[in-house]
Amino acid sequence: MCALCKVSNCSLLNCILKKEKKRDRDEHWVSTLKLQHNKECKGLLVQIRYLKAKFTREALFRDHLGYQKQYLLEILSQFERGWGVLSFSLSS
Repeated sequence: MCALCKVSNCSLLNCILKKEKKRDRDEHWVSTLKLQHNKECKGLLVQIRYLKAKFTREALFRDHLGYQKQYLLEILSQFERGWGVLSFSLSS
């Protein structure tokens, strides 16, 4: 009878070997999970960097687009003022 598992047809040596195999499997499982976790963390960091760069590009694009709009509106208003003077002089 085994002292560890209290089974009559089991020897102490078999129980010890089973427990060692189980511990080895558990250690392998833990190391596999740690490796997978590290890979996922690396992937998330890459994705964070990409999204940060994308946000920065889009924010700069919006800012530059605002300046372009102001510039074009200014040019258009100058053109309209000039056109008004021209049409006034033509009608006189």
